[in-house]
Amino acid sequence: MLQRATLSIAIVVLVACATTEPAPIPLYPPSDHGYGFSAAEFSPDGRLAAVANFNTVWILDTRSMEEIMSFSGDYRFGTGNTLVFIDNELIASTGKTDSEPWDMTDFHAAVRIWSIRDRYADPVVIALPELGQYAIALDRSASRGHLAVGGENGAVAVLEPNGHGGYEKRMLPGLNGPVLDIIFNEDGSLLAAGGVHPGVVIWNTQTLKEVGFLPVKGNVHDLELIADKRTLLVAGDELRLWKFLTEEELKTIDDPTLAGDYITVGTAVAVYTIVAAMAGALGGTAPVPISPGGAPVPDYGFCTRVVDVSPSGAYLVDVHSGITKEKVRVIEVASDQVIQRLNPRGGRTCGVAFSPDGTKLLIANNRVARLYDTTSWQSQDFDLD
Repeated sequence: MLQRATLSIAIVVLVACATTEPAPIPLYPPSDHGYGFSAAEFSPDGRLAAVANFNTVWILDTRSMEEIMSFSGDYRFGTGNTLVFIDNELIASTGKTDSEPWDMTDFHAAVRIWSIRDRYADPVVIALPELGQYAIALDRSASRGHLAVGGENGAVAVLEPNGHGGYEKRMLPGLNGPVLDIIFNEDGSLLAAGGVHPGVVIWNTQTLKEVGFLPVKGNVHDLELIADKRTLLVAGDELRLWKFLTEEELKTIDDPTLAGDYITVGTAVAVYTIVAAMAGALGGTAPVPISPGGAPVPDYGFCTRVVDVSPSGAYLVDVHSGITKEKVRVIEVASDQVIQRLNPRGGRTCGVAFSPDGTKLLIANNRVARLYDTTSWQSQDFDLD
């Protein structure tokens, strides 16, 4: 009788667990306080590297991996897309700013611009309360000098240089949920953003109007332009290469379960034409897809998948992030073959970047920044603990 009673209680508990909806994961889980959210970036000339972990940003010499300087990101939060070199002497980072000094309860999103030449100079702080409490994603247009910032509330700001050392702010419609990555096209006329939203939205940065939408399975964790500057790599539950302004077959790299090594689903998976996605349109010969509505997904995860493409477009690094189970693979795009499996000590890799000449690969996780030579795969470390 006792055994039957115990079994009945166990069944009731299991049924209750199965029928109870899990609580949504908060945007910044308290358990992640103090680690994770790393970032990695190279200077335009490749001589410097910037790496970050939680609230500190280090500037490193890429020849020796020695620290040149460091500064506080002021409780910087982000996915790995939170650092960008403006030039070889200035770097921007996302962060927050307090409405009142030392008031840790009243703060909002901000971007800070730091001088690498002068370690004692105060940063230029651009307050962005329209983005909510945190700025998550950051990019810069190399051709126009504009900055784009995505917030935890889905809002997107474009910051345009005013010629006097400051920036003018323009707001875009934004996404339904947090912006996890944002990227300009080659000439800065377009801006693509993805995150907790049913796809990638593309805006014209002059008119501020939406000109395209790319449906994506799951949330969008990372966006990258590849070598021809006309193809966008979208990292969601799967990886997709979108060729703008053409009607080519799209190549899909699908590995949602991590059960396989590197799986190519095949050709002709989907075909899209994006009108006005680059400078000039196709004369209106194809419809412009407009983004559908939809509520944001609360349980989306943070720093789930990170990618980068070598400058030549020949290689792709694909990171499935985690503390205890993590995959870091370097893939030859032409053959769809994994050529290297990397295992930097630590975990939760959020920052990956190829150097401008493709000879180095920088990976940053919750413990270490590791710089690989892509010819020998020998590495040097810098501790972030």
